[in-house]
Amino acid sequence: MPQPDVAGLLAPGAIVDLPGGELAEIARALAREGVAEVTERTYVRCCNPTDDDIAYAVDRACWGRVYLSGDDDDPVWCPRCDRRLDIGRKQRLKSLILQPNLQAVRGRIERTLRGLGAPVREHPDGAFRVEGESGDVAVVLLDVCDPRVSSGLVAQGAVAVAADHGRFAWRAPRDRPPLDAAELVLCSAEGLLVAARRALSGVPAVVLVPPRPDDRGGPAARFPLPPGAGWSDVTIYYVDGATVGIAVPGSRPLHASAVELGMAKQNSRTPSKRFALLLHLCRHRGRTDWKRARSSDEEPVAFDNFTAFRMQANPLRGDLRRLFGLKDDPFTSFGERKELAVAFRALPEAPGEADYLEKRVG
Repeated sequence: MPQPDVAGLLAPGAIVDLPGGELAEIARALAREGVAEVTERTYVRCCNPTDDDIAYAVDRACWGRVYLSGDDDDPVWCPRCDRRLDIGRKQRLKSLILQPNLQAVRGRIERTLRGLGAPVREHPDGAFRVEGESGDVAVVLLDVCDPRVSSGLVAQGAVAVAADHGRFAWRAPRDRPPLDAAELVLCSAEGLLVAARRALSGVPAVVLVPPRPDDRGGPAARFPLPPGAGWSDVTIYYVDGATVGIAVPGSRPLHASAVELGMAKQNSRTPSKRFALLLHLCRHRGRTDWKRARSSDEEPVAFDNFTAFRMQANPLRGDLRRLFGLKDDPFTSFGERKELAVAFRALPEAPGEADYLEKRVG
């Protein structure tokens, strides 16, 4: 399966297949530094060319994998194609599963900033304020800081740091990508110190405010598209029950939760029904109706009638326009047939994905 680079090792559930070479050594080094917990797990692949049962596989391109607990009884089933697997005939492989220790990452950032010789305080969580002659300068750990706070800070010059780099990189301007926490811990903190010194030397005080609206009076697009691009250039794909992946031209694919997309319930911060509808659309490649959504085996969304279905589809339309800065309708049909079809590319998995990645390991 594709291996994460160093910038992806502190993503929750990051997987490094063994032997892993240098990447496995880096993963173990992060564990020694206390910023990650590393667990070695055993798994079998659904369709491994070296297995005795490969001749009986219906879909030899299946990339599903099953992690074993040590007392597994035969048989088990592939989570992707539901094929029955005889463990006794499978080659057992090993991988490292990483879980970040964000509290340790916060401590490392604070100790590094104290090397500037200026007072440092963390307020709110994940936002480190460094007192300078021209005012306070913030360093923001995007994985911890409230997105409503971090977006305002970064827009006004704060230095961004991310542990899960692929998921949070979109919160920083393209010309100022976030520093990677893993590289900061293992390689050198000089990049963070240089960025903080530069900010202290000439940036006015950073104020905790939400993002400023753009020239049209609305909030700036979270995923801006290049000139001439439209919905056909946007890809949204299913990652897990709480996350989608987003790919637009000129940027790396990123993962985002309902909270980060502004599609969470205000009080509980759990995914809203319109976010559930977006997940459902991804699992069904961008086409559904209210009856199909209710009875689906994958990401079902319970709607009593078409009116209830429409009441969630309309706010989703507004959310998508806001996120991508497009005025055109993201839905190509939503009329008398009561079927909803999208104008963007909705996929049940990442484009070109070749291996099954377990959602959560633990």
